Amino acid sequence: MFALINLIAQAVSIYIFFLVMYIVITWLIHFNVLNRSNGLVRMLDDIGKSVTEPGLRPLRRLQQRMFPTMAIDLSPIALILLLEFAVNLMKELAINAAA
Repeated sequence: MFALINLIAQAVSIYIFFLVMYIVITWLIHFNVLNRSNGLVRMLDDIGKSVTEPGLRPLRRLQQRMFPTMAIDLSPIALILLLEFAVNLMKELAINAAA
């Protein structure tokens, strides 16, 4: 049981790493540090988008409904917090179940 939870925790950590890397790449593209016409940059942006968008899309819709005038996208922060909460909850439930 603990091995499975550790595997899930590692997968979540890798997903969070991809999420942070995608955020950094989009900022660099937005501030014209990186050019999306470059093949490598376009590939990294597309991979990051395909990996992270399924998790971010529902949070973005929720944010737009709750705060329609907010200009800052807080969905990555919310997703990281939710994922960390879920992993910690699984670990705590497993410890309590073993006791």
